Amino acid sequence: MIDDCLAPIKDDSKLDGLGIPAAWAKYGWHRPYLVMNQATEEISPERALRNHRETASCIVSGFDVDRLLSRRSATRWDDLSLSKAVFERILRRLYAIHDESPYVFFALHTRGVDGWADGWWIVDTSPRHLRRVTDGSTRVSEFIQGQSWGDGNGVAILIGVDWEYHAALYPEGGASAYLQALVDAGRFGQALVLEGLSNGLASRMTPAVSETIIKNALGLPEERDPIHFLRLGLEFQR
Repeated sequence: MIDDCLAPIKDDSKLDGLGIPAAWAKYGWHRPYLVMNQATEEISPERALRNHRETASCIVSGFDVDRLLSRRSATRWDDLSLSKAVFERILRRLYAIHDESPYVFFALHTRGVDGWADGWWIVDTSPRHLRRVTDGSTRVSEFIQGQSWGDGNGVAILIGVDWEYHAALYPEGGASAYLQALVDAGRFGQALVLEGLSNGLASRMTPAVSETIIKNALGLPEERDPIHFLRLGLEFQR
């Protein structure tokens, strides 16, 4: 099932005619072009990409639009602790996203969060609880190819897709199904950025995740792939 979704991005022969440097294939940089090109051929009005409500539902009373427009990615985090109340609001947002799109999964890293031990946690949903899978000694930056802003106090969130569950929802497979998962993962990240912003947190997000390192460290099964990494915390003030 996973192979059916990913097959379009593994066929390098489709690079012909797209004007993509051949060297890009070495690093996988060509994949978005292949997916978009294939999806354009597949998508019809009946198979249009779904919208979801999560981003809009984050714009609640008290939301500061001016602060959103002036937001920039954080590069360094404060050593102050993150309050338990703010962390629990982030958790509620995660569960709301999962309720709407059950093929998504989340893993969290906590450091300096009031009432919670440091380490990585898998967000389980039946029943709802956090399952701790590592202690606080793991360097989060190793999960995002050594980018130092991954480390520090606050909450790190891995947004991923369970391809087995996703294939059950999109049995037709193909590039459009794969693209739907990528679009949704990005939207979920934006919803969490808005949630963090409404609670006074800075953020930074990247798709540059080290899949093999993450899967080995967290014990993720084959059908679960991390897609995005998001960091929420209090930004260092000079």
